[in-house]
Amino acid sequence: MKYFSYPGLVGLGLITLVSCGPIVNSAQVFLWRDRLYHRTMLSFLDPVVPMANLQQHREDTIYLQGQVKDHLPLVGKALYELADRSGQVWVITDQPLPPLGQTITIRATIHYQSAPAGQQDWGEYYAQELERLPQPSP
Repeated sequence: MKYFSYPGLVGLGLITLVSCGPIVNSAQVFLWRDRLYHRTMLSFLDPVVPMANLQQHREDTIYLQGQVKDHLPLVGKALYELADRSGQVWVITDQPLPPLGQTITIRATIHYQSAPAGQQDWGEYYAQELERLPQPSP
């Protein structure tokens, strides 16, 4: 007969709960995953994708966190540059622009815009903001 430890069952239950994205608010799921990751060092629960890994998530919905570095207002939309230690990405949004220098977390879809010139593709990845999330408390 196998025995399970109480902390192991609680941990398994918490992991199962925070993995149920469609059942609860996505901002709340993000905050739970972030707290579990930082408090228990469960690195696989870290919901934030580094900017350097965007090419691995093309057409995926992911979480990005970084500092707002630049703005570019457009008609009906806006662009802002979001940067972390590993790189930066331009984010297109329908929301008001976040203040320069502010650290924000967003849920976004990653896209690639091809720009061929001769034999080379000078395309770039960009993020389409779906939701701006509240910052987790320390």
